[in-house]
Formats: sequence, C-alpha cells, structure tokens
Amino acid sequence: MTGVAVVGIACRFPGGEGKEAFWRLLRTGGDGVGPVPDTRWEPDHYYSADGGPGTINNREGGFLRDVDTLDNRFFAISDADAAALDPHQRLLLGCAYHAIEDAGADPRALASAGCGVYLGMTGNEWVWRTRDDTGGFDVHQGAGTGHHMAANRLSYQLNLRGPSLTVDTACSSSLVAVHLAARAVATGECEWALAGGVSVVLEPVNGIYFTLLGLSARDGHCKPFSSAADGMVRGEGVGVVVLRRLADARADRQRIYAVIRGGAVSHNGRSNGITAPARWGQQDAITRAYQRAAVAPADIAFVEAHGSGTLIGDAIEINALKAVHGADRSTPCLVGSVKGNIGHAEGAAGIASFIKAALAVHHRLLPPTTHSAPVNPVLGLDGPVLRLADRPVELPADRLAGGVSAFGLSGTNAHVVITGDDRPARPPTSGPGVFTVSAPSDAALRRNLLAQADALAEPTGRRPGDDEDLAALCHTSNRAKAALRHRYAVVARSRSGLAYALRRGALQPEEFPRAGQVRVALLLAGPLPPVPHELLAARSAAFRRAWQAAELPPAAPADPADPADPAGPALAGLVAVLAALGIGPALVAPVGDRRDAAGLAGAAARLAAVTGAPLAETPGAATHLLTVGATGAAPAAPGPARLPLAAPDDPDLWYAVARIAALLHRAGADVRWDELYAPDQRQVRELPPYRFAPSRFPLPQPRRPRAHAGTAPTSPTRPTEG
Repeated sequence: MTGVAVVGIACRFPGGEGKEAFWRLLRTGGDGVGPVPDTRWEPDHYYSADGGPGTINNREGGFLRDVDTLDNRFFAISDADAAALDPHQRLLLGCAYHAIEDAGADPRALASAGCGVYLGMTGNEWVWRTRDDTGGFDVHQGAGTGHHMAANRLSYQLNLRGPSLTVDTACSSSLVAVHLAARAVATGECEWALAGGVSVVLEPVNGIYFTLLGLSARDGHCKPFSSAADGMVRGEGVGVVVLRRLADARADRQRIYAVIRGGAVSHNGRSNGITAPARWGQQDAITRAYQRAAVAPADIAFVEAHGSGTLIGDAIEINALKAVHGADRSTPCLVGSVKGNIGHAEGAAGIASFIKAALAVHHRLLPPTTHSAPVNPVLGLDGPVLRLADRPVELPADRLAGGVSAFGLSGTNAHVVITGDDRPARPPTSGPGVFTVSAPSDAALRRNLLAQADALAEPTGRRPGDDEDLAALCHTSNRAKAALRHRYAVVARSRSGLAYALRRGALQPEEFPRAGQVRVALLLAGPLPPVPHELLAARSAAFRRAWQAAELPPAAPADPADPADPAGPALAGLVAVLAALGIGPALVAPVGDRRDAAGLAGAAARLAAVTGAPLAETPGAATHLLTVGATGAAPAAPGPARLPLAAPDDPDLWYAVARIAALLHRAGADVRWDELYAPDQRQVRELPPYRFAPSRFPLPQPRRPRAHAGTAPTSPTRPTEG
C-alpha cells in the first residue's frame, strides 16, 4: 500500500484530555479510571460485587469531564439543536477541529480537497437516555442522534465533501475506520481523511451485560496480561487523526507522526461463539496486514495489543502473536495495551491504541503497560518472541515498525502496521514571520490571543535557541489559524516579543474589526528607500524574478521619476510580491517629486476612488502610503492606513511587505503566506489548539433502576482455547 502519513492528532481520554496530556498519562504510567459520575447513573443502586440480574460488579470507569458541553456558537448550531445533540457528536466536533489545526491545515482547504470522514462508534445510550417519553420527541432529537449522523455531522459542519461514514464493529470500530480511511487516501479516493472514534458511557446497561458475561473487572481496572486479570472496566474517549498521502505530506513539509504501511480486517467466522475471541481470525488479520505492508514479522518492534484483560482473551491474543512473530527474531517484540490506563473505550478503543502507537513512534518511546503486575506466567511474556512493555522502552531510531490490534466483541478483527518516517529531520529554522490568530467573534479572538501568548511566554529567562523555530511557528499559524472573520496579525521578530504583542492585542480597548472584502491601492511619494533587498529576494520568488529581469544589483538608490533609475524595477518587484501574496494593488500611484503637492493630491484622489476610502488629508511629501478599503465589515476595517515601506531599524524591505500583509489580512484579505517564507521555514510546528468557550447543555436525569428480581441467566459458553 502507498504510505499514508498521520499528520494531525487530537484526542480526549480519561486522565489525558488533550494530545500532550494523554502522552504524559501514558509516559508516566498514569491511571484515568475513577468513580462513576452522578450525572450518568447512581452506581450504588446497581452495584453487587457478585453480579446478578440488573447489577454491575464495580463502581468505576474511565470518564471524561464536561461531555455535556459544546461551543455551539463556534459551529453555528442553535441552542435547541445543541441541547438535543448526542454527546458523541459534541465531542467529535471539537476534537476534529483540533486535529485539523494540529495538521497545520485550513479547514477550507480540506473542503476543496474532498476530505473524507471515517468514524468508529458503537452503542445507542443517548437514545436510551432520551427516549423514555415519546411524546416529547422533536425534530432536534431526530437530527441529533444516530450512528449515521456522527460522521455526517462533521462533514456538514466543517463543509467536508469526501466520503462520510460511521463504522460499528463493536470494540474494533475505530481501528477499522482508520484502515478504511488509509485505503481511501492511498487509492486517491480522497486527498485527506479524518479517522477516529468516540465513546460516551451514559447508561449502566452495557455494564450489566458485561457483568453477566463475566467480562467485567470487580476492582474496576483492566489488567492486561496479568495473572489477576478478571475482565474490563468501561471507558470513554474521543480521538481523531488526519491522514494524507506520504508524498503529499512531505512535499507540504507537514509534521509526520507515523506512516501507515498497511492493514487488514477479518472476521472469526463460525467460532466458539459470536462474542468469543478466536486465535485463527486474529492471526489471519495480522498476517495479511504484514503482507500488505511489505514488512516481515521479525521487523516489528512492538504491538499495541487489544489486551482487554481477561485470562482467556489475553491467552488467545498472545498465542496468535507468538504464532506470527515466532521465527527469526533477534530481539523480542514488545507488547502493551492502553486499556490499563483508561479502561476499555469500546467504540474509541481502537483509536486510543492507534494514537498511543503513533505517539510512541513519534517520540521513539513505548510507554509502560499499567496494572499488568503480576504478569501471567502462562503467557510467556519474558521469552525470545514476546516481552511485556511493563516499563518505558526506547524504540530504535531506524527501521521502526509497529502493529496495532483491535478485536470486536462481534468477531471483527483489525490490525494496522505503522512505521516512522525515514525522512531526515530538518534543522531548526530561524528568522521573523507574521503570526496570525483568528476567531468568529471579538471575545473569542481575545481569548485565543491570550492562549497563544501564554504558550509562547518564557517562564524563566531566555533559553538558548528560543527563536530558532519562530518562522515555522508563524507559518503554522498562517496555515491553521487565519481563516475566521475576526483577525489579528503581527510581525514577529522574537518569541518573547511575539508573546508581548499578542497579550497587548488581547487587552486593547478597541473592538477588533470583522474582516470584509478588501480593495488595495498603493501610493509612493518620493523615492523608495535605499535599503538592501536580499532577504526579500531570497524568500520571494516573485520579487526575485522581477529583480533578475531588470538585471539590477541587490541594493540601489531609487527615483521613480527617472526611468533609468533602479526604483522602477524595484517598484515592479514590490508590486509582484504583493500580487504573489494575493493582495496585488488595484492601483499603484508613484509620485516622484516629494514637493509636487498637486501630483500627491491627484494620486490620493485616485486611490480613494479605487478603495472607496477617502483620505482624511493629503499625504505628505515623504509618505509611502498604503490605503485599504473594505466592504461588508462591521465595524469597518481600518482604512486608509499609512504604512512606511521601511523603518530605520528594518534591515530589509521584507519587514515592510510583512507589515502590509499583516494589515491587509486583518482587514479581510486572503493572503498567500508562503511567499513570505523561505522553503525551509514552511514547516508545521506545535501551537496550542483553538480555545473554545463551551456552553453547558445538561444531560437528562438518570433513570432509577427497577428492583432486581429473578436469577441470573446461564452465561454463554466461553472458549478455553482459540
């Protein structure tokens, strides 16, 4: 299969609500499991240590905070629709948007590229919670529920026009979704894809079912590969990854967490029971995944296993892994499972495992598997074939490959093979840039300016190399944080200076203008300043072409009134740069003689006619004036605006062009930012995600349980051997 790059990741899991927090939870062996929140059900009413009809044998689970919230105004969803919206969809909206940001992508660009959406989801607990009274059913509830609406909601709200589907294969749902998305990207069905899964535990019903099956852990913890393994505990979570063809991601200089090399999906067929795991089905999926990925089992450094923590299920899975990986190994294959950290996230279990594996490849570190002690000696996880990752293990830098497994309760098995990106790491970049932040409202823009400022601020003095990635940070902000209607942009020369400027912008008393339609004109009064242009020529191909066509030296004095003087070509170069940025002026009015008052007044009138923004005064003789007019803006965009083409402390004309781009972007121009950066500066770097302001739409009150009666039904036969 053509390599498919993982270029964006966002997630929320118990104890790790955010990509960095989740990695910290994994790396430190943290535990996200805790008591059942009282907004879900009353655990004491259902608890019985011995199980039985209508009971659950634990009071714990892996739960997220604030599943009843949504920044519905950001997504243009009415309060009535938001209140009826399944929390699964609420979680997916914010997570998907953050994943796109993490990929350094503009959601508008994904719309034009036919981005696909592939999600895993299982269970209908929101329907169970909200359908007690059919008389209260309304149209908002109809559109707010259903598996089909999960993926389609993302496609609709984000205007994504590729394939859109939700997969339900029980516990393997979201890894199957990743596999399908990767194949769609690899075959060209879509250029981009969002893949992921979500799980919200709202009702006790499945906990009762798992207790009756003997699959629920009495102590409320999944204990993968432990001799104390006695079942699972339910968990929640949401995770979304952004996929793109490897060649495209490299060409676009995106950050690549991992590369999907191949995968496979199988079913157990007629086995020991529809809910029972089967060794042969698992082996088939793993073997075919390695074949499609063109990797040998001996090259697999680790497997992120299903590892739900039942004695029989663990034994079947480990026997399948040994059968596949048992030959020609120089070092054991490491085995781990995220379920010890967060519980069994059901519809999101596969994406939790996949994100853990992708982050492990990215950081070259396999986190420890928790709650696995004492290790079950029957499994042989200390031998030459397999070894339990019960402590953090550094992974090899070269030829790193790993596998991810997820096995559904209904018999659908999935396995995906990932590797690291063998592209050499790029050295840090240096240089200034234009940092952009945008939001749908003035208040949201201020909130996000402060969030970015906090992340950029230096807590203790200056660090060596602090500004090395400044240009790449700015370029990332231009790609991912520039599209919304209320905008802020500032030329950044240092990280600390940028943090100060963002904070000052957030605290300014004036309301930020809403971007409108921009018309641009440029008036040059007097000669262009005699400053060197090498930096701009090095970064901008358009400026370089204009300069080379004129066969001029890199710096020269200027006089637009003299056709033989270099200023004319210099002006052409400047206009070419603005055009390359997508903000070419509709009119350029050079006035060569600073003392020509009539000429200045006439040029000013022509500019005002083009922009629709009359000048309050005739420009002075030494002025280089950029005028901006905007329509459809409220309050009106600034214009006209005076902007010197060079300041005394500017080493190059690049800063003048950067200030022009920043001003016009704030007014509403769609700037093509790449022209401001050298090729090695156009890289994606880590920036804080958009900070939402969610409103709370409380969950309906939990239902009171009926009295327990009768005897427990006979448990289904469970296999003793896969």
